[in-house]
Amino acid sequence: MVLFAALLPRADDPGWKMITSSLTREQQIDEGDQQFERRQDAYKYNEPAELRAKGKYHPIRLGKKFTGGVRAYFTLLRENFGGRFMVMLFSVYFGLKGFVTPFGAGAGLMFYFRNYIGVSATDLQAFTVASMAPWSMKALFGAFADAVPLFGFHKRSYIIAMSLAGGIGCFLLALGTKSPKMATAMFFLINLQISVTDLLTEGKYAELMAFRPKTGGAIVSWVWNWYQFAGLVSILVIGPMVDHGLVLAMFWIAMPFAFQVIFPTWFGCFPEIRQPTLKKWVKWDLIYEKWNFFLLAVLMGIGSIILTIVNVEYSDNWHVILGVALSVSFVLCVASMLLLPRMLGKAIIYLFSSSALYVNISSALSYYYLADNDCVENGPNFSATYFTTVVGVFGAIAGMAGVALFYSVMNEWHFRPTFWVTIVLRCVAGIFDFVIVKRYNRDVGISDHVAYMMGSNIIWQVAYMMEFMPGVVLISKLCPEDVEATVYALLAGFSNFGGAIAQTLGLAMLEIFKVDFEGDNCSYGSLPLLIILCNTLIPLLAIPLTFVLVPNMKLTDKSPSFKTKGGGYNAVADYDGEDSEAEVGLLAGGGEEEIELDDWGSTNRTNSDELDSEI
Repeated sequence: MVLFAALLPRADDPGWKMITSSLTREQQIDEGDQQFERRQDAYKYNEPAELRAKGKYHPIRLGKKFTGGVRAYFTLLRENFGGRFMVMLFSVYFGLKGFVTPFGAGAGLMFYFRNYIGVSATDLQAFTVASMAPWSMKALFGAFADAVPLFGFHKRSYIIAMSLAGGIGCFLLALGTKSPKMATAMFFLINLQISVTDLLTEGKYAELMAFRPKTGGAIVSWVWNWYQFAGLVSILVIGPMVDHGLVLAMFWIAMPFAFQVIFPTWFGCFPEIRQPTLKKWVKWDLIYEKWNFFLLAVLMGIGSIILTIVNVEYSDNWHVILGVALSVSFVLCVASMLLLPRMLGKAIIYLFSSSALYVNISSALSYYYLADNDCVENGPNFSATYFTTVVGVFGAIAGMAGVALFYSVMNEWHFRPTFWVTIVLRCVAGIFDFVIVKRYNRDVGISDHVAYMMGSNIIWQVAYMMEFMPGVVLISKLCPEDVEATVYALLAGFSNFGGAIAQTLGLAMLEIFKVDFEGDNCSYGSLPLLIILCNTLIPLLAIPLTFVLVPNMKLTDKSPSFKTKGGGYNAVADYDGEDSEAEVGLLAGGGEEEIELDDWGSTNRTNSDELDSEI
């Protein structure tokens, strides 16, 4: 039904109607609410009277709620967002981000460098940071696309251009290159396509969701389900192909999935109107209005470029790597405090720090688990099929369990203990790696496959999703009004940049402890100590940071309200947390009086105006 609706002319497509309508945003929201209620009443009317009287409806056509049935769900999407845009989301989140990401940013990247080119574990760590750099630059790409239209479009033209780049990257990798730097450049192009397309598409469906608030998370579930399903399909392909020596062939398969995004974008499935001639140039007024966000995005982009160069050119000099990683991190944290509302800046710094403190030595661990007996005598010796496909399937299930566990158990917790639990769980997962490398699991009769599946896969995936969810909730509560997309791009950029710092610190630690796997030279005597330091002890430093950077409020507490004033961002809020009954204002620098929160517990009032209404 949704796919056939894509054949509708643009004038009849709901997605295009929303962006071309002469109605105000409030009028369109009211119109959408009325349409939603009419459709809901129509479905209820068509049900048997005896079922309606009991409040029960046909499970396929409706379910207990309007969005519960399969038919109602597809009708909801088609009538509110249009079949064209649903096809676009399917193309992006099934065909591109879901299917291509494991090839360009996951197992496919690792096996290309390890099996085809033959680089060492430390070099793989360095080339991975460089290949994944576009994910840390999402805020810069988003700001640039907002301010500089390409051929009259802020999104469509960029998606087409990035899709050409990503498809070419897959094509050149499929042809084969033994140059690590050339392969890094191609993987960079693939990740550039995925990250930019994901960012711009996410911005568009968030925009359309604002016009149809009663649809709830219907469109998000459409995106998430296709993304998860495609990811499972791709990992089912990668593992067996690697075991059969078909590393290059993987990218012949990925290439058409990268190119296919061009077609729905070109043929009008992405609802965006070409800018008038006078508006096709740089929007300096937008840059001036949001100069602080643009500046922070630029600083993050520069930091990512510096980190990429250092990892590739100085991968064997841990002094340079460590110095640059710490310096760039310090500059970005200070800039966040100076350029963002204070509470938002602190929250973003915490999420960045928690990612960076889980020092990533995954390349060495992957090499250890996949090494043959000539390198690691009597070691795990996992096959690519088990390490990628079997582990990936169970990891996806564990991730979904983590989401369910978060909503059922932790949904009303305070933010701080929520983060404490997830930090400890990730450290517990690290202990399983230590046990396997020391072979203690064999001593008690537990196989390597079972031990790895329980620790590094299931527990870690559950902990990761349980930590990710409250982070998103925290930022959503502290996000200033009218800059939501920019702030979420900054959040994604900071989180990914924290991961890049973790990879860079991991590379430095591998050099310091002389851990590497290259040909017959397998040196991993210090790997157990490194696991304890990087994956168990150092991550615990994030716990004391929660007392400084995370507000002591519940996930269900009221959201602060933000507004822009005189070029600065001033935040005021009604805060009803357990630790403070007073109304709390968030000082963020602006031209207004405020109520400043000191040490997250007391308030200092300074001739404040009336508090803003809540979001």
